[in-house]
Amino acid sequence: MFLLEQVAYPAAHTVLKCISSTHLAIDAVLDGIVEGKVWVDRPVEPRVAVLANGDAYYLAGLLDEAGDSFAALKELIPDWAYFFVEDRWSDRLGDIWSNRFARPHPRVRMGLPGASLGLAATVLPDGFRLVPIDQRLLDLEPGNIETVTDLMEG
Repeated sequence: MFLLEQVAYPAAHTVLKCISSTHLAIDAVLDGIVEGKVWVDRPVEPRVAVLANGDAYYLAGLLDEAGDSFAALKELIPDWAYFFVEDRWSDRLGDIWSNRFARPHPRVRMGLPGASLGLAATVLPDGFRLVPIDQRLLDLEPGNIETVTDLMEG
């Protein structure tokens, strides 16, 4: 596996995009907003990519193209990692990861009913509103500013 420099991260974007929609840290690392590392199986037109952000490791790519990369992946991904993979990799975890105690954690999606339809304002209790988590929110200095700031840093 090849460790990429930050300027080469776009090469891994197409491989990782299928899981970046559910793991926002991936785009944050690829865009240089959050610190992380990216490895690919080959520097030009990669087929397999690993992204690390702290204890979290993300694996995506073409399983059929990864045969030569299994040993390198097993060496790269620590057994203590909080490891996220595309579903197609699940049956091959033993070939690429040495943590025999890990168990799958089903993903739970949380949200407000109707939020995707623009109806969120009607289901929120009085005194509450939905706002983006961004600098404008931080500038309001809500009572839990330290918690919000800590969450945003991660």
